[in-house]
Amino acid sequence: MSTPTEQIPPEQTRSTRRDGDVAAAPPKLRRRPMLIAVSIVLTAVGALLAAYLLTEIAGTNEVVAVREGVSRGEQITADDLVMANVSYDSAVRPLPWSDARSLEGMYAQYDMAPGSIVTRESVIEELDVPQDQSVVGLYFEPGRMPSDILRNGDVVRVVASGEDPTKPPTSYPGYVMSTRPATDGRGTIVDVRVQASQAPQVAAASGTGLVSLVLDARDRGEQDASPAGPSSTVESSASPTSTAESSASPTSSRTSSSSTSKTEDAAPRRTESTRSRS
Repeated sequence: MSTPTEQIPPEQTRSTRRDGDVAAAPPKLRRRPMLIAVSIVLTAVGALLAAYLLTEIAGTNEVVAVREGVSRGEQITADDLVMANVSYDSAVRPLPWSDARSLEGMYAQYDMAPGSIVTRESVIEELDVPQDQSVVGLYFEPGRMPSDILRNGDVVRVVASGEDPTKPPTSYPGYVMSTRPATDGRGTIVDVRVQASQAPQVAAASGTGLVSLVLDARDRGEQDASPAGPSSTVESSASPTSTAESSASPTSSRTSSSSTSKTEDAAPRRTESTRSRS
């Protein structure tokens, strides 16, 4: 005989399943934003500390270097600078790469070859110009200036031909301060240091477009010397008069010497006449 099986009512089965489902559900975790923020900060600090230790172990620092080379007196731009990794040396004080932006707009105090390290002593904020001189920016089209690269300290002459071709041109000596390409992509702008009294004439001549630049020498040892102005040309043209005066000077000296000798001769005669009277 078969044993009768007890049948569980459907309602009991459903309630049991529901109770089992509720008991098996995992507990909900509470999120703490403060702990998340602290963990992120600690992770960032750990990464920075690891990078610092790696840099110290390697013994290199990120410093500022020159990419293509900069001539003395040339204005520094962002394209001229590049990052370089060098080993630490107490004898050299290179600028860190974080200060690269502060160098933009400054001027090179020395010639810096490509790849050379930039220090604080190798740049200046402004170019030194004596009080009796001025810097004039001149625009030159191709063919009106030397094809060679001009550098700071080059001895040049600004030659203004004028509109009348029959008149001789006027030249203004000076020194090159810096050069840069013009915005039109054709010409070149050259900053020339001239005498302050000649600066208006040089600027006016540049406005006509009938000016040329002549390179005389590259003796940079005489940069502080004042460039000669048009007055030197006037003095040279007036030299014949001075020559005539100098040629006439021997006659005047002879006359003065003869008059002096006569005076000296007259003195003893007066003395002798005085003695005879006494």
